[in-house]
Amino acid sequence: MIAKTMFNRAPLVPGRFAPLPLGALKPKGWLLRQLQAQAEGLTGSLSQALPQVCEGDAWLEGGEAALRAARYLEGLVPLAFLTGDERLRARAGARVDEVLKSQREDGSFGPQTQDAFVARGAMLMAVWQYYTATAERGALLFLLRYLKYLLYRLSDEPLAPQDAAFTADTLYVALCAYNVTGKRPLLDLCRLLLLQGKDWTRFCHTFPYRAPMYKHTPPAQMYTLLRASDGERSYYAHLQRTTRACNVAQGLRVPALGYVLTGSGKQEEAFEAGFSKLMKAHGVACGCFTGDTLLAGGNPSQGVDARAVHELMKTLEAELYAQGAPDAADALERLAFNALPAMYTRDMRACQWIQQPNQVRVSREARAFYDAGEEANLFTGSSNADVLSAVHRGFPGYASSLWMLSRDGGLAAMSYAPCTLRYRLGETAVRVAVDGAYPYDGAVRIELSLSEDAAFPIHLHIPAWAEGATAAVGGDVTDCAPGGFATLSRQWHDGDVILLNLPMRPRLTRWYHASAAVERGPLVFALALDEHWTELDAHGPMPDLAASTSSPWNYALLADADVEEELDPAQAGAFGEGCPAALYVQAAPVLDWTMQEGSCQQPPIAPPVDRARAARVRLVPYGATALRISQFPLA
Repeated sequence: MIAKTMFNRAPLVPGRFAPLPLGALKPKGWLLRQLQAQAEGLTGSLSQALPQVCEGDAWLEGGEAALRAARYLEGLVPLAFLTGDERLRARAGARVDEVLKSQREDGSFGPQTQDAFVARGAMLMAVWQYYTATAERGALLFLLRYLKYLLYRLSDEPLAPQDAAFTADTLYVALCAYNVTGKRPLLDLCRLLLLQGKDWTRFCHTFPYRAPMYKHTPPAQMYTLLRASDGERSYYAHLQRTTRACNVAQGLRVPALGYVLTGSGKQEEAFEAGFSKLMKAHGVACGCFTGDTLLAGGNPSQGVDARAVHELMKTLEAELYAQGAPDAADALERLAFNALPAMYTRDMRACQWIQQPNQVRVSREARAFYDAGEEANLFTGSSNADVLSAVHRGFPGYASSLWMLSRDGGLAAMSYAPCTLRYRLGETAVRVAVDGAYPYDGAVRIELSLSEDAAFPIHLHIPAWAEGATAAVGGDVTDCAPGGFATLSRQWHDGDVILLNLPMRPRLTRWYHASAAVERGPLVFALALDEHWTELDAHGPMPDLAASTSSPWNYALLADADVEEELDPAQAGAFGEGCPAALYVQAAPVLDWTMQEGSCQQPPIAPPVDRARAARVRLVPYGATALRISQFPLA
C-alpha cells in the first residue's frame, strides 16, 4: 500500500481526517465472515451470471455496459484486498491491467464513445483504490494522464447536460491525486467540474422536491413529457435525472468535496441541510430515503433503491474525509447495519433492487412504485445487470472506513466492527486490534501494539445514542459525550488497552404518519416473521426468489409497554447467522390495517386495536430480515 498520507495540501481546506490506504485495515470476526460471504456469493459468482458485466469487452463498449463494468470493479478491488482472497485479487489485478492498457496517447481511455464520462469516473474510483493498495506507479500515472486530458477537453468542450449531475467520482479522485502529487492543474480541473456540473449546493439548500414525485409529476405524465418537443423533453429528462434517488445520493457529496476546494460556507453547510430535508420528506427508519426509482415520500411501503444505499454510503464516507462530522458516522452505521444487509439473501448470492421498510411479501406483482417494474421487489442473482453491477461496494466501503488518520498525528475510530489496523505514525509502527460484538453489543476492546512508546491522540466516535459512554485505559476512566469524538491523548505503551463502553438502550423513534421504529444502538429492529421462499423462473444461472409469510404482521405497539432484551453477543456473525440480539414488546392487532397491491397500507395513525389479543412479539435486527414490519402504528 502507499506510504503517503492523504491529508489535504494547501490551498485546500486542511480537514480533520484523512482516509487510510486500502490494505491498512483488515476485517475480522463477523465483518470478515460477511465479506467472505460476498466473495463466495454475488461478487465472486457474477462473472458466471453476467459475463457481459465482468468481461473486458464490456468495458470497451461504452454506454451502460461500460458503467456496469466500472461499478463492478469498484466493489471487486476493495473486497479482494480486504478478504485476501487470491482468486479475487488476481481477477481484480487482471481487470485493472486491461483498463490501464486501454489508455490512448492523449490520455483518454476505455470506450471511444462520447457518453463515457460517468463510466470513466466510476473506473477512476476503482483504479484509485487499486493504487492505494499496491502503490503501483503505473496506476497513478494512468490517473494523472487522464485527468490532464480531461482538463484540456473540458476547457474546450463543457460537460454534456446528461453528465453534469455525475461529477462526484471524478472530483473525488482529482482531489486525492492532488493530495498525493501536489500538481496544481488538478485543482483547475476540480474548479471546472464544479463550474460545469450541476449545482448540488443550491439543490441542498433549496430542495424543491418535498412531495413524492408521483404527486409532483405522475409516472404516466413523465413518460409522455419525455417524448415531447426538444425543450420540454430536456427539462423533464433533467427532472428525472435529479430526482432519481441513486443520483441524488451521489450528488449530495459534491458540495462536501467542493468545500474542500473553496472553503465556501454554503458548501460546508449544504450536505447537512440537504440530507436533513431529504430525510424529513422521504426518509425511512433503515437510514435511507425512498426512491422507486424517483423520490417517493416517507411511506414505509415505498421502495428504497439498493443503488441509492451504496451511493449514500460513499457520500457519507466522503463527508467524513471532507468535514469529519460525527453525524455522518452515525448515518453511515445506520445504513451499513440496516438497509445494506437487508438487500441481500443471507448467503449474499442474490440482491433485491427495491426493498420496503414494511415488507411482508416479496413477489412479482405491481406495486405503487414510481417506475420500478413488477420484478423490482424480487431477490435476483442474474436478471438485473444495472443493479447487480452496482451493489458490491457497500460492505467493503464500510470496512475501509472504520478508522482514519487524524491531522494532529493520531488515529480516529469511526465505527467499531472487529478489525485490525496496521500503520506507521512517524517512526512508530502501530497495530490496533478491535474486538467485540459491535453493533450488537456496546462493549468494545481496543488493544495497541507499538514498536516503541509514543505519544499521539486517538479520537473515538461516540454515537448520538450512546448516553453514558465511557472509555477506560488502565485505571483512568473518561466520560464521553454522545454525538462527537472523545479524544484520548497520552503516551501509549505496547499492550495498552482501551475499554470503550457504549450503552445500548432500546428507544422509539418517530417517522412517517406518526409511526414508530424500535432501535437499540445503531440497529433498527423489525417484527420477526416466518419466511417461505419460492424459486421463480431463472433468467440465468440463479432463479429469481420470492418470499411470503403466514405470520400475523398487522400489529401496533402499545406505547406504555416495556421493551425486554434477549442478548447473546457470542452469536455475532454475518447478518442472518444466529441472532445475537432480539427484543420483545407488547403489541396488539390493528383491526383494519391490510395489504394493497402486494404492499402493506401506510401505517394508520392512532388505530383501533384489539387489546384482548395483545401479545408479546419478537423483534430482530432489520438487516437480518427479508420480510418485516419496521415502522409500526403506535396505540
